[in-house]
Amino acid sequence: MVRNKTRGTSATPHKDPGGTQKGTLDTFLSTPAPTSPLPPIHKMAAASTQAGNASDETPGLQRVEALISSLPTRADIDRLITSVQDTFKAELAVVHTELAEVGSRVTRVERRLDKVSAAGEAGQLPDFRRRLDDLENRSRRQNIRIRGVSEEVTDIPSYLLGLFNSILETDKITRLHIDRAHRVFRPRPQTPSSPPRDIICHITDFLLKEEVLNTARNASPWRYLDMDVELYQDLSAFTLAARRALRPVTSSLREAGIPYRWGHPFALVVRRGPILHALNYYSDVPDFLAALDIPPLEIEDWEKPVLARGAARRAGPRQNLPRPQNTRVLHHHAIHPFLLPHVGRRRLIAAVLLQVLDPPLAQFGTFVFCLDRFHSLYRKKRE
Repeated sequence: MVRNKTRGTSATPHKDPGGTQKGTLDTFLSTPAPTSPLPPIHKMAAASTQAGNASDETPGLQRVEALISSLPTRADIDRLITSVQDTFKAELAVVHTELAEVGSRVTRVERRLDKVSAAGEAGQLPDFRRRLDDLENRSRRQNIRIRGVSEEVTDIPSYLLGLFNSILETDKITRLHIDRAHRVFRPRPQTPSSPPRDIICHITDFLLKEEVLNTARNASPWRYLDMDVELYQDLSAFTLAARRALRPVTSSLREAGIPYRWGHPFALVVRRGPILHALNYYSDVPDFLAALDIPPLEIEDWEKPVLARGAARRAGPRQNLPRPQNTRVLHHHAIHPFLLPHVGRRRLIAAVLLQVLDPPLAQFGTFVFCLDRFHSLYRKKRE
């Protein structure tokens, strides 16, 4: 039995009615004629379904094309950069103007400071400080400072009432004369061997207060309830520092048998014959010693350390305080919630974009950072 070599179209070239001969390749590329007049029913249904899907996909493609066409171009990015630069330039111009104004103010302040320093060297500031110290001492003139009272004494007014009446050997001081009494404001001693805190007592009657001090001064320290108690006039810190600095001078005066007294405003007063010598300022120390025939002494300047202590107290050690955090306030609308897990630098840039630029450009900036976030997450997922 012999099989046919080909089925359908013969391999032999044939001629068309015009007489042109066609090859095999031309026959393959030519559009074949339909062999059946109508396709099957199921093929017609499949064709209609594909046409419907194509019609459904067309709006989606159009939306994608619209989104792609709405993406920012290079010109949009250039305009964004130009807007940011213009905004920063305007802000920098304002900052330069303010810095110039601040510089001029600093110059004026320095000139005034030079004038104040010159006035201070001339003696005006020490005089002001001396008069201010006198006002403070006048507000304390009815106070008595009691030293040596044990910390175990808790009822301070009752103890002082008995102490003052014991000094005067009378009962003229009553509870009404003691306006207030308390210990100085400093930490409580931690060990029994540490000296107790002083007590400040305010007596309403000035003459009665002077009588108590003058009587106790003749028998200092005063023994009361097995405690050695000393009574002093309550003075300001500046006066105490000045008296402490002049301790070598007062020691020399006592050795020479020269009586002296303290004056108000602050002064060390000595009368020698008909002449009254007063030491009011630190600059008066050399002349004061020379007038009393006392050899030169090294005296600490009691006017400058007060300013230095005040500056040190204002500056003060940190005392293990927590370091202040350099935080920036970012409003809840200043950054997209998706960017919150990101680093602080990008958060700050997004906040600047949203606060400085126009709203459309700000939204574009948020969109850019969201794309960056998606890209980083996708890269991590692939890794």
